[in-house]
Amino acid sequence: MVTEYNMKLKDAAKALVDKLKLVDEDPRYLTVWSLAATHGFIYTGPNYNQELKDLQEALEGLPLDRLCEKCGKLMKDVLPEVTACGGCDIQ
Repeated sequence: MVTEYNMKLKDAAKALVDKLKLVDEDPRYLTVWSLAATHGFIYTGPNYNQELKDLQEALEGLPLDRLCEKCGKLMKDVLPEVTACGGCDIQ
């Protein structure tokens, strides 16, 4: 149950991160800022840079179901640094 929720949350958050990056790098969007600067308007208000960085880091550390790299057994709700189940006898 937790893993299914984590997967949905991770997928939705990753989609948001990917879309924000796509928008931020789109030449049409960048033109808006260039045009505004040309007319003397510089945006100095709040931004989401730190929150986006925090979200990306949180996504990387989210526990999920993974397969053991040694025996292929399913491991439930494990952190990314866990690569083996510890119960396999494959060396």
